[in-house]
Amino acid sequence: MTALSSGNLYQPLKVGSGQVQRLDDFMWPTYHRVTLEQGGDHYAEFMVSAEDHDVTAATLERWFMTWIGHHFEESYAGQVVFSGYVHTMRIYVGGVMRQITLEDMYNRVQVEYQTDSAASVTATGNSDDSDSIATYGTKSIRISTSPDYISAALAGDIRDDYLARHAWPTTSSGDVVATDSGVSLEVYIQGYTHTINWTRYSNGTDSAVALSTHISSNFLAILDL
Repeated sequence: MTALSSGNLYQPLKVGSGQVQRLDDFMWPTYHRVTLEQGGDHYAEFMVSAEDHDVTAATLERWFMTWIGHHFEESYAGQVVFSGYVHTMRIYVGGVMRQITLEDMYNRVQVEYQTDSAASVTATGNSDDSDSIATYGTKSIRISTSPDYISAALAGDIRDDYLARHAWPTTSSGDVVATDSGVSLEVYIQGYTHTINWTRYSNGTDSAVALSTHISSNFLAILDL
C-alpha cells in the first residue's frame, strides 16, 4: 500500500455498482488498512478534515448521512487490493462526536420465548424490513426473553418493536472529545468476511455440513456475488 493507490466508493452491493465518490483526494494521508494472512481484507479507515482537505462542513455532514453501507475499493496498478463496506462513521463538529454504524442494525428479527415452566422454548417467525434488506443485505438477530414467561402475542410485539427500532442505521451522540472547533469525518470500513455472522444458521439436524456449503448458502447469498 502506498500513497499512489486509489480509493473509490460505490453504491451498496445490494443496490447497484454506481460510483459515488472518488476518494484519492480525501483518504490520504490518514488512510491505512489491515489484511490478514488468514481471513483476507480485515478493515481500513481514514479521516477527512474540512480544513486539510478543503471540503465544507455541509459536505462532510452529507457524506456522514449517506455513505453508510457503501462499497469501497482500494486499487493499485489497476488491481483491487482491498474491498469492504462502510461499517461506521464518526463526525466531529467543534469537538462533539456523532456516530452512525451498522453494528446495531438488524433487519430480520426473531424472539425466543417460553409461555410457562411446563412449555418448551419456541421462537416467533421472522419479522423483516424488506427495504433495509434490499439495501444492506440480511442482518438477523434472535432475542431471548428468558427467564421471563410471556405469551406468543407479547413475543410478537417485542419482535416487531425491536425491528422498528433497529432496521436501519441510526445516529448517536457522544461526549465532547476535544476543544477543536474544526469539522472532520472518520470513516471505518470492514472487509466482507465480517458479514458471515450476519445471519443465524442452523441445518436442523446433527449431520455435518461442508464449510463451502455454509459459505455459499449464507455469506455469498448476503452479497449476491
